[in-house]
Amino acid sequence: MLQHIAFGSKNCPIPKQSFITPRGPVTIQEAGKKEIPEIAKLIENEFWPDEIEIDFEKLARRRAGEEIYLKTIFNQKDGNATVLTARTPQNELVGVAVMGKADYYNDLKLDGVGRITSCCIKSEYQKNGLGKKFIDLLLNSVKGRYTDVVLESKNNAINFYEKLGFKRWPESLKPLDDYVKRYSRNLPLHKNLDQKNTWIKQTQEELAKKNGELEFNITNVKGYENLRERAHEIYKKEYRFFAT
Repeated sequence: MLQHIAFGSKNCPIPKQSFITPRGPVTIQEAGKKEIPEIAKLIENEFWPDEIEIDFEKLARRRAGEEIYLKTIFNQKDGNATVLTARTPQNELVGVAVMGKADYYNDLKLDGVGRITSCCIKSEYQKNGLGKKFIDLLLNSVKGRYTDVVLESKNNAINFYEKLGFKRWPESLKPLDDYVKRYSRNLPLHKNLDQKNTWIKQTQEELAKKNGELEFNITNVKGYENLRERAHEIYKKEYRFFAT
């Protein structure tokens, strides 16, 4: 059994707790660093399900990229990041949610904004209230700390987030909206927490400074220089047998 070593976000901790789903109880708690490969695999399996023609090398790169991103979350020193997991009594990982502070969002400098980067539930446990529980816990933990929370939703999850109070970005943020959809193919949503639209006003000002021109650059994130090496390792270990 995996030894759990809690990560523990210092500024917005969420206590370990039980949650009852129609499929049985799960334990929700903040994740440990040793869980990164397992978390990345769950995100890959649920966010990028197998298609008729599978590109195994691409899947390996996606998994490696997710692992490296999670490591950057765990290595943050500001205490703002939260990685939640849900496990069954048999220690099966059935859900994960990741949230951090969005100091920068797609080349725009922000202040007081949180970003949910993942809310992933294993298919058998979807539509059982676990996703809502994750989002409620994350939002409640940062009330008074962030003015807004942003995320990017797949088309099949838009109704879920809108029921939880998230809204599509206003027309004034269309350049950023188009930018996000171009590179992630997901719909950007936000939820205002301070009732002052602080984030929208701030982002409008930042967009005006850049005249709506945004640059796409992920390579400046520390750790991504090892992406190719880790992707090759995953490909050899898990996919090469199936691809030959």
